[in-house]
Amino acid sequence: MTQTKRNPSVVIIGAGMTGILMTIKLRLAGITDIVVLEKKESVGGTWRENIYPGAACDVPAHMYTYSFEPNPNWSRFFARAPEIKQYFEHVVDKYDVARDIRFNEAVTDAQYADGKCTVKTNKGQTYIADFVVCATGILHHPQFPNIAGLDDFKGVKFHTAQWDHSVEISANTRVGVIGTGSTAAQAIPELINTGATVSVFQRTPQWLMHLPDFAFSTTMRKLMTRYPIITKMHRNTGKFFLEHFFTKAVTGQFIQKHLLSFLCKANLRLSIKDKTLREKLRPHYQVGCKRVIINSTFYKGIQKPNAHLITEGIERITETGIITKDGNHHELDVLVLSTGFNAFNFMRPMNLVGRNNVHIDKAWAHKIKAYRSMLLSDYPNFFLMLGT
Repeated sequence: MTQTKRNPSVVIIGAGMTGILMTIKLRLAGITDIVVLEKKESVGGTWRENIYPGAACDVPAHMYTYSFEPNPNWSRFFARAPEIKQYFEHVVDKYDVARDIRFNEAVTDAQYADGKCTVKTNKGQTYIADFVVCATGILHHPQFPNIAGLDDFKGVKFHTAQWDHSVEISANTRVGVIGTGSTAAQAIPELINTGATVSVFQRTPQWLMHLPDFAFSTTMRKLMTRYPIITKMHRNTGKFFLEHFFTKAVTGQFIQKHLLSFLCKANLRLSIKDKTLREKLRPHYQVGCKRVIINSTFYKGIQKPNAHLITEGIERITETGIITKDGNHHELDVLVLSTGFNAFNFMRPMNLVGRNNVHIDKAWAHKIKAYRSMLLSDYPNFFLMLGT
């Protein structure tokens, strides 16, 4: 008896790195009934959203590609955001992914019942699917600080994820940056290089690990194009470093943990000459307790004469600047909020209802949890990518 291979219907939410990959791999598996719902007008996910100066990946470029689609033409060891977005656009074109994407269509509701999931969008469309893959990512809901007077500021104000490139920042501009995380570590040096007076308001210092960034020469890129084994070597080297050193270090493996700690502390000691500034930048927690930032520009930038690191804490924001807890008022023209994302929003604000009418807010009322980071209790055939 001939058994007909099933072709289930799949809805993928999001056309970023994961959504693009899922579409390609599902097709290879013989599944063709696919709809990709993308809330914006183009693909790229976080690399479409984050366009602040200096935006780059902290994973080596040749590793930050699909295994089946290497890119020998990366211009730098750590690729910049526009080039990464261009890579994903290339993949979408090459594999004709766009034919399954519904752009500018955000999911508002997804409800499981009787073995099917009913997905509704802001365009009034309804899709009935056997499986739903939530590929929304976690870096697309900007988090704004809870600081008194935030709405009072009369100058230019924006979040790094909503960078306003129409604002001209020059030597006469007074810029304040709230935050010193991974995004800030990339954007702050770029602001300092404009000649503007940059005041960095730091709550918690971060451990930084130095890995040199460099440009690939035209000759090297031609060689990698001609000899794919060179590109593969670059990829495997980055993979080996992450798997056998960095990952093991942050998960507590003794040798790697202590080596990473040594490298970060040595980076701080050797990079920051001024002892007072160095102590301000020294975290009071072990290396690896928070995300270790891969960066080679922040320490250089923060030591320039037009950069000021402020650690006294913010009392409130005024119409013209920031008052710190020591009573000083810092006059500003531009206020940049580098305060991260609501990473635990995942698919929210989507109205997700599972078996027995269990709403996601109820299921996660006390704790966000998922089985092996992918599957949720009471939500059959719903796959959560980049889960807990």
